[in-house]
Amino acid sequence: MPFAYYGAKHNLARKYPKPQHDVIVEPFAGSAAYSVKWATDSTHVILYDADPAVVELWHRLQSMTTSDLNALDRHAAHDAITCDPLVAASGGGTSLAATLAGRSRVITPRMRKDWPALRKRIERALPRVRRWEINHGAYHEAPTMNATWFIDPPYSVHELGYSSVNDASGNGYRHGASGIDYRHLADWCTSRHGQVIVCEQAPANWLPFTAFHEQLNAQNDARTEVVWTNDGWYAPIQTTLFQ
Repeated sequence: MPFAYYGAKHNLARKYPKPQHDVIVEPFAGSAAYSVKWATDSTHVILYDADPAVVELWHRLQSMTTSDLNALDRHAAHDAITCDPLVAASGGGTSLAATLAGRSRVITPRMRKDWPALRKRIERALPRVRRWEINHGAYHEAPTMNATWFIDPPYSVHELGYSSVNDASGNGYRHGASGIDYRHLADWCTSRHGQVIVCEQAPANWLPFTAFHEQLNAQNDARTEVVWTNDGWYAPIQTTLFQ
């Protein structure tokens, strides 16, 4: 992955169906975990994201040089505070989100330790990422085409039992779930051409989702990832313990 991001599917990406087309479209791009995992040198990747800061970060990555990365090495090693999203990403998606919103983060010893590994991931991704088409826009602005559609929206908030939409994971983004009409999104998803993979969390039902992956946190609280595909793909539910 070139950077961490809130709600990213980097650990789950390999478990979703492989792309059946030489075009992948991610209309809720974030850190584009599915494309990072599955795109090859010949894959045409098209990303859309409603957050201009995320798009700007992708465009920055596309033009990065070794000198740029060396400057980040020095910054991560010697400075106390960062406003740089890439250095902040070594502390995880929440740290990156703070810097995308214009806030600074303390560079912790753990971030200094983890930065070299993140740099290597960036370097591995750059040759392919440079060719990707990355756009600022809402999901429905993506062109209609025959492609593999990996659709991972902010999780809907009205069906998940949260006491407040502000507490919902789908509103952990600057452009979150409260701004999405899920009935419209459902119609849009089912009208895509090609292979369609849609991610959500139980008990969302704006599409006929199937349980896909159960994650248990350190308190043994379960969160069930669900998926809908237009070709009837099904994988037995799996469980992951994460901290």
